[in-house]
Amino acid sequence: MPPLEAWLVDRQGQVVDPPEEPALAEAIRELAREAVATRAVQARDFKREASADLKAARLVARPASNGEVAVAVMWTDGLHDTENSLSRYELVLRATRDAVWEWNITTQEAWWSQRQYEMLGYRPESTKPSYEAWVARVHPDDVQRVTAEFEATVASGALTWQDEFRFLRGDGGVGVALDRGYIERDDQGRPLRMIGVMSDITEERASVAALAASEGLLRQLASAIDEVFWLINPSGTQVLYVSPGYERIWGRTCQSVYDDPKSFIEAIHEDDRPQVLPLLPAHVGYDVVYRIRRPNGDLLWIHDRAFPVHDAQGNVVRIAGVATDITAQRNLEEQLLQSQKLESIGRLAGGIAHDFNNLLTVILASTEFAMRRVSEDGVARADLELVRDAAQRAAHLTSQLLAFARRQVSAPQLLDLNELARRVDGLLRRVIGEHVQLRTVLHPGLHQVLVDRGQMEQVLVNLAVNARDAMPEGGRLTLETGNLSIERTYSTTHANVDVGEYVMLAVSDTGAGIAPDVLEHIFEPFFTTKMPGRGTGLGLATCYGTIRQARGEILVYSEIGKGTTFKILLPRALAGPVHDKVDASPQRSRRGAETVLVVEDDALLRGVAARILREQGYQVLEAVSGGDALNVAEGHPAPIHLLLTDVVMPQLSGNELARRLLAQRPTMRVVYTSGYTENAIAQHGVLEPHVDFLPKPYVAATLLAKVRDVLDASR
Repeated sequence: MPPLEAWLVDRQGQVVDPPEEPALAEAIRELAREAVATRAVQARDFKREASADLKAARLVARPASNGEVAVAVMWTDGLHDTENSLSRYELVLRATRDAVWEWNITTQEAWWSQRQYEMLGYRPESTKPSYEAWVARVHPDDVQRVTAEFEATVASGALTWQDEFRFLRGDGGVGVALDRGYIERDDQGRPLRMIGVMSDITEERASVAALAASEGLLRQLASAIDEVFWLINPSGTQVLYVSPGYERIWGRTCQSVYDDPKSFIEAIHEDDRPQVLPLLPAHVGYDVVYRIRRPNGDLLWIHDRAFPVHDAQGNVVRIAGVATDITAQRNLEEQLLQSQKLESIGRLAGGIAHDFNNLLTVILASTEFAMRRVSEDGVARADLELVRDAAQRAAHLTSQLLAFARRQVSAPQLLDLNELARRVDGLLRRVIGEHVQLRTVLHPGLHQVLVDRGQMEQVLVNLAVNARDAMPEGGRLTLETGNLSIERTYSTTHANVDVGEYVMLAVSDTGAGIAPDVLEHIFEPFFTTKMPGRGTGLGLATCYGTIRQARGEILVYSEIGKGTTFKILLPRALAGPVHDKVDASPQRSRRGAETVLVVEDDALLRGVAARILREQGYQVLEAVSGGDALNVAEGHPAPIHLLLTDVVMPQLSGNELARRLLAQRPTMRVVYTSGYTENAIAQHGVLEPHVDFLPKPYVAATLLAKVRDVLDASR
């Protein structure tokens, strides 16, 4: 029997061409199983009965990457060279792609398998195997460490040695080797020889390095982005990985969810758990939106997507997911929905106010006609005055509705909000009363804004009144101004605020504060929490419309028991028109003899306007529409000095009518009238300098003054 034998164990654990001795075959199989299970070289001693020629052997098993195992059996009590055994073992070693070496420590003689020559870049015919030849191929940066540990192991009395190092290939390249050896010793423990296996693990280490680099890159990416990446086992009982974004969004440490996976569920808002829990552990994936509660009490909206990860056999091996904080997006959507709701309400309110203004014009004018026919001290006179006063109050309400709808006419001019705050200081003190302290904090060097002065004064008064009512026992009202630069990060979370330079006007009180369920309705017209008779519910709606018409935004911050702040943001203005409003007071009424073409689709209002003008000596032509007005003008060869036209009419608008008539009669003057101005003559509700406009409702004196001033200005 040869002193050195070798067997190959296949992937099914069967010994190829097994030895006849059952005990030895079983020992080979057991050692091969251990090598496969541990994926490492395994060794054990084997002993026969005393009657056998060779009684003791050392078994060494080396697992190959293809699942097979090479097992060497070295009989240690009668070792001698056997050519057949070496040849057979060489074939086995070639199959495993590993190199085998033997070194006689006593004689310093060595033996290498063919694979050892190939790995080290030597030729068998020109290089004699030796310890020195092996050392010469160890990488210069590793050689000192490797040889020191090798020699220390041999001298220590240990039976095995193993090391990983870089080696030099014959082609000049560098590889990575895993080298292991068994040390045979005599009875006194002196080393006699070593037999070992050297494996080229360059590709394995490159794969490990690439994987580590990939994992490192993934972790860097996961740390740099806002989303949360997570991995759990198929049962959902173990968190395998969660990215650092978890700590930023959930407000809890990553370690906490590793230690207690249920803490993830506990963070979900109790009202949202019923829709999330049935989806877990997501073997088919899910896409869900829910809320979480951070340890500090903040609520965040989360968009969570999960999908199963399968192995080659289709089994779910883990579940991966991505969670995104969409709180800012949800807030922006809510702002947009609120803005759209207010816009819809505004369109409705504006339409109602427009039609109501037509009726109020007729009521006010007819009341004036009737009042001229009754005595100053009669009972009917008093009744008519009540009608007139009620109509004027109704006109004020419609004006507020138009302000909310952003359809009132404004004459914006460059304005310093610091100067405005100083100007209304006395008025505000009278409005809020002595029990409320007024404090102003005005920023020096404040930029200018383009806004209607009168409307802005009304905004301040409305906010002051609200603040006063929120502090019945007294408190402090603060007016503060400042310059702001809005960046994209802020603009993306506020639907109505663009990037740019703004001027801020803040009105703060120390009152009771506004409840969250009330806060979302405060800009809606006719919404009020005041007692009946204490308010119309149009004050804040008017503020909203005025500020939005000026391309600004009004924001509200409130806390129960601490107070409320209304923050107005208006775009910085570098230049703008200054309008000199026509004094249309009743004292400016004048008679005339010019020809006026009155175009109004409302028959009652058209009749009232024509009567007012005729009673003052004007020649009046009437038309029910734009097309009718063209026909009337064509049939009137004499001059038409002034066109008084409604803006919004069927088929042909007042603006288009004026354009056509002016092409034929360039000296004709035009006065537009409307209940609102959502059209070409007042783009975005801003009165253009060349346009003469008479808002509805109007009384006789106002109409006559406007007509007379426009006609006189043409001379």
